[in-house]
Amino acid sequence: MIHSSLLPDITVPDTLLTPFVLQHAQRLSSEPALVEGSTGRSLTYAEFSKQVKALAGGLQQRGFGKGDVLAIMAPNVPEYAVAFHGTAWAGSTVTTVNPTYTAHEVKHQLKDSGAKLLVTVSMFLSVAQEAVEGTDVEEIFTIDPSDVASLSSLAGEAIRRSGRSLS
Repeated sequence: MIHSSLLPDITVPDTLLTPFVLQHAQRLSSEPALVEGSTGRSLTYAEFSKQVKALAGGLQQRGFGKGDVLAIMAPNVPEYAVAFHGTAWAGSTVTTVNPTYTAHEVKHQLKDSGAKLLVTVSMFLSVAQEAVEGTDVEEIFTIDPSDVASLSSLAGEAIRRSGRSLS
């Protein structure tokens, strides 16, 4: 069964997702861009844009770029979007991993995707650590405090333009 909206159809532009998402970030700089439903914690458009571009810069500064894959295994928190769009802005690829997967299932996806980095949360760290054994994953980062490097430690000098083109 197909459900149609009562609202008018929208036109989806033929453009890259992250530049599209950030196109009004300066104008909306003080407005919330992302809100964590369970806590109400938010990132403004200015904070979101700054974090995306800093993560992209940090990834590029460590030689992570076109052809490299970052895996994200996390719940729906604002930093998930930062990791996703920062990776895309750097010109790299994201593979999204269901955080309810077993270590065996995560390992299969990491191998299949060729992921080199994995971003998760401390709650799933033990599964992530077991899953990366025998894969190309070089390092695990967590969004929240843990015994491994934090996502924020990946940040570097912000880059202004996306590292990927449509062609």
